[in-house]
Amino acid sequence: MNIQARPLQDGRPAWRLEFRAGKDAATGKPLRVVETFRGTKREAERHWTKRQAEIDAQGAAYVRPVKETLGQYLERWLADYADQHCKPSTAASYRDLVRVHIVPALGAVALADLTAAQVSAWVADMARKPTGRGGTLSPCRVAYARAVLRAALHEAVRLRLIPSNPVELVRAPRQEPKQVEAFTLAEAQALDRAAEGQRLAALVRVAWRTGLRLGELLALRWEDVDWDTGTVSVRRNVVQVKGKTVLQDSTKSKKGVRTIAMVPAVAVELRAHQKRQAEERLKAREWWQDGGLVFCTQEGKPLGARNVERFWYAVRDKAGVPKHGFHSLRHTFATLARAAGVDLADIADALGHESPAFTAKQYAHSSTESRRTAAERFAAFVGDSGRAPARLARRNTKKTPLARHRESQSRNDAISTQSAQDS
Repeated sequence: MNIQARPLQDGRPAWRLEFRAGKDAATGKPLRVVETFRGTKREAERHWTKRQAEIDAQGAAYVRPVKETLGQYLERWLADYADQHCKPSTAASYRDLVRVHIVPALGAVALADLTAAQVSAWVADMARKPTGRGGTLSPCRVAYARAVLRAALHEAVRLRLIPSNPVELVRAPRQEPKQVEAFTLAEAQALDRAAEGQRLAALVRVAWRTGLRLGELLALRWEDVDWDTGTVSVRRNVVQVKGKTVLQDSTKSKKGVRTIAMVPAVAVELRAHQKRQAEERLKAREWWQDGGLVFCTQEGKPLGARNVERFWYAVRDKAGVPKHGFHSLRHTFATLARAAGVDLADIADALGHESPAFTAKQYAHSSTESRRTAAERFAAFVGDSGRAPARLARRNTKKTPLARHRESQSRNDAISTQSAQDS
């Protein structure tokens, strides 16, 4: 038992307690944990005995408590982990969530003292937090903030800064499945007509015929288009980081790096777009910035999200279609491909999904056209001719007693009338 007197400045008794905490795995040297206890010597001795027993019971799993707050740790985690191992756009979104939602509520709590009850109360408060638009934070936003804190504390556990992750004990808020918004074939064709003559018409026409994300389309280079094989290779992505357009040499996921086949209409559109771009390049002369991008500004620069939004809203309103976002063109490709009978695995491959199971879950609904087609295919398969079976027809022609009585009465009246005329 290692207890040393350390009285406070006002004379009250306090004690320096030193505990054995095993050995350092790297150096093999004994580990010591020091605490300050305020009270009588007998109380300090009882506390030392109880605390040392707890440390001994944990054995190698024991983690020495750290003094830094959760806010201090998160700032270090963002710099040492998120900025080093995540995409710039992902790291930026992590910083926003930490700054806006996590630090104001939990930042002052000591990292070692954070409990599941505190995290649970924080999640519940976020779900009730009002927004500037009159509603509350979406369950998706709340779940994302919880996931970021969970990932940060998972790293703290791995570094043996805390013994366990309290977020693991807190349930994520329930999220209702999002309704996929897609255009019908007629609406997609109306968008084609509305985009006619626009310099970015090919962006809309290629989007709903390939299922590429907007970021993937804006990152396409002409070197990615293989005219001989009729394919397009997806290798990069464009994201918005702090209001700036950033070209990433990677896609949203590992499966996102893929090669897709061009339908004839896509090849025609890209050829016409390439010709139009060559004319713009001649007009721009020395101001042209050659990045080899398929879709760019009139000076060859990467397109920003606002430019695309303005173009998209104008085309959508002119076409008179539902006010879906540009991403709905990706959903349109998936739903139309499924209605056309394309294999689910091929759709998943074209979309860059990790598995066909995710694609099936995402696009589990059917359009009216696909349901009608499915019914017609079933009828053709079982040999239905469109007429009711004989037994069903006989059942349908069976008359009720009242109907038979009326028919008999009408027949008798007709006979009486005919007899009167004959006489």
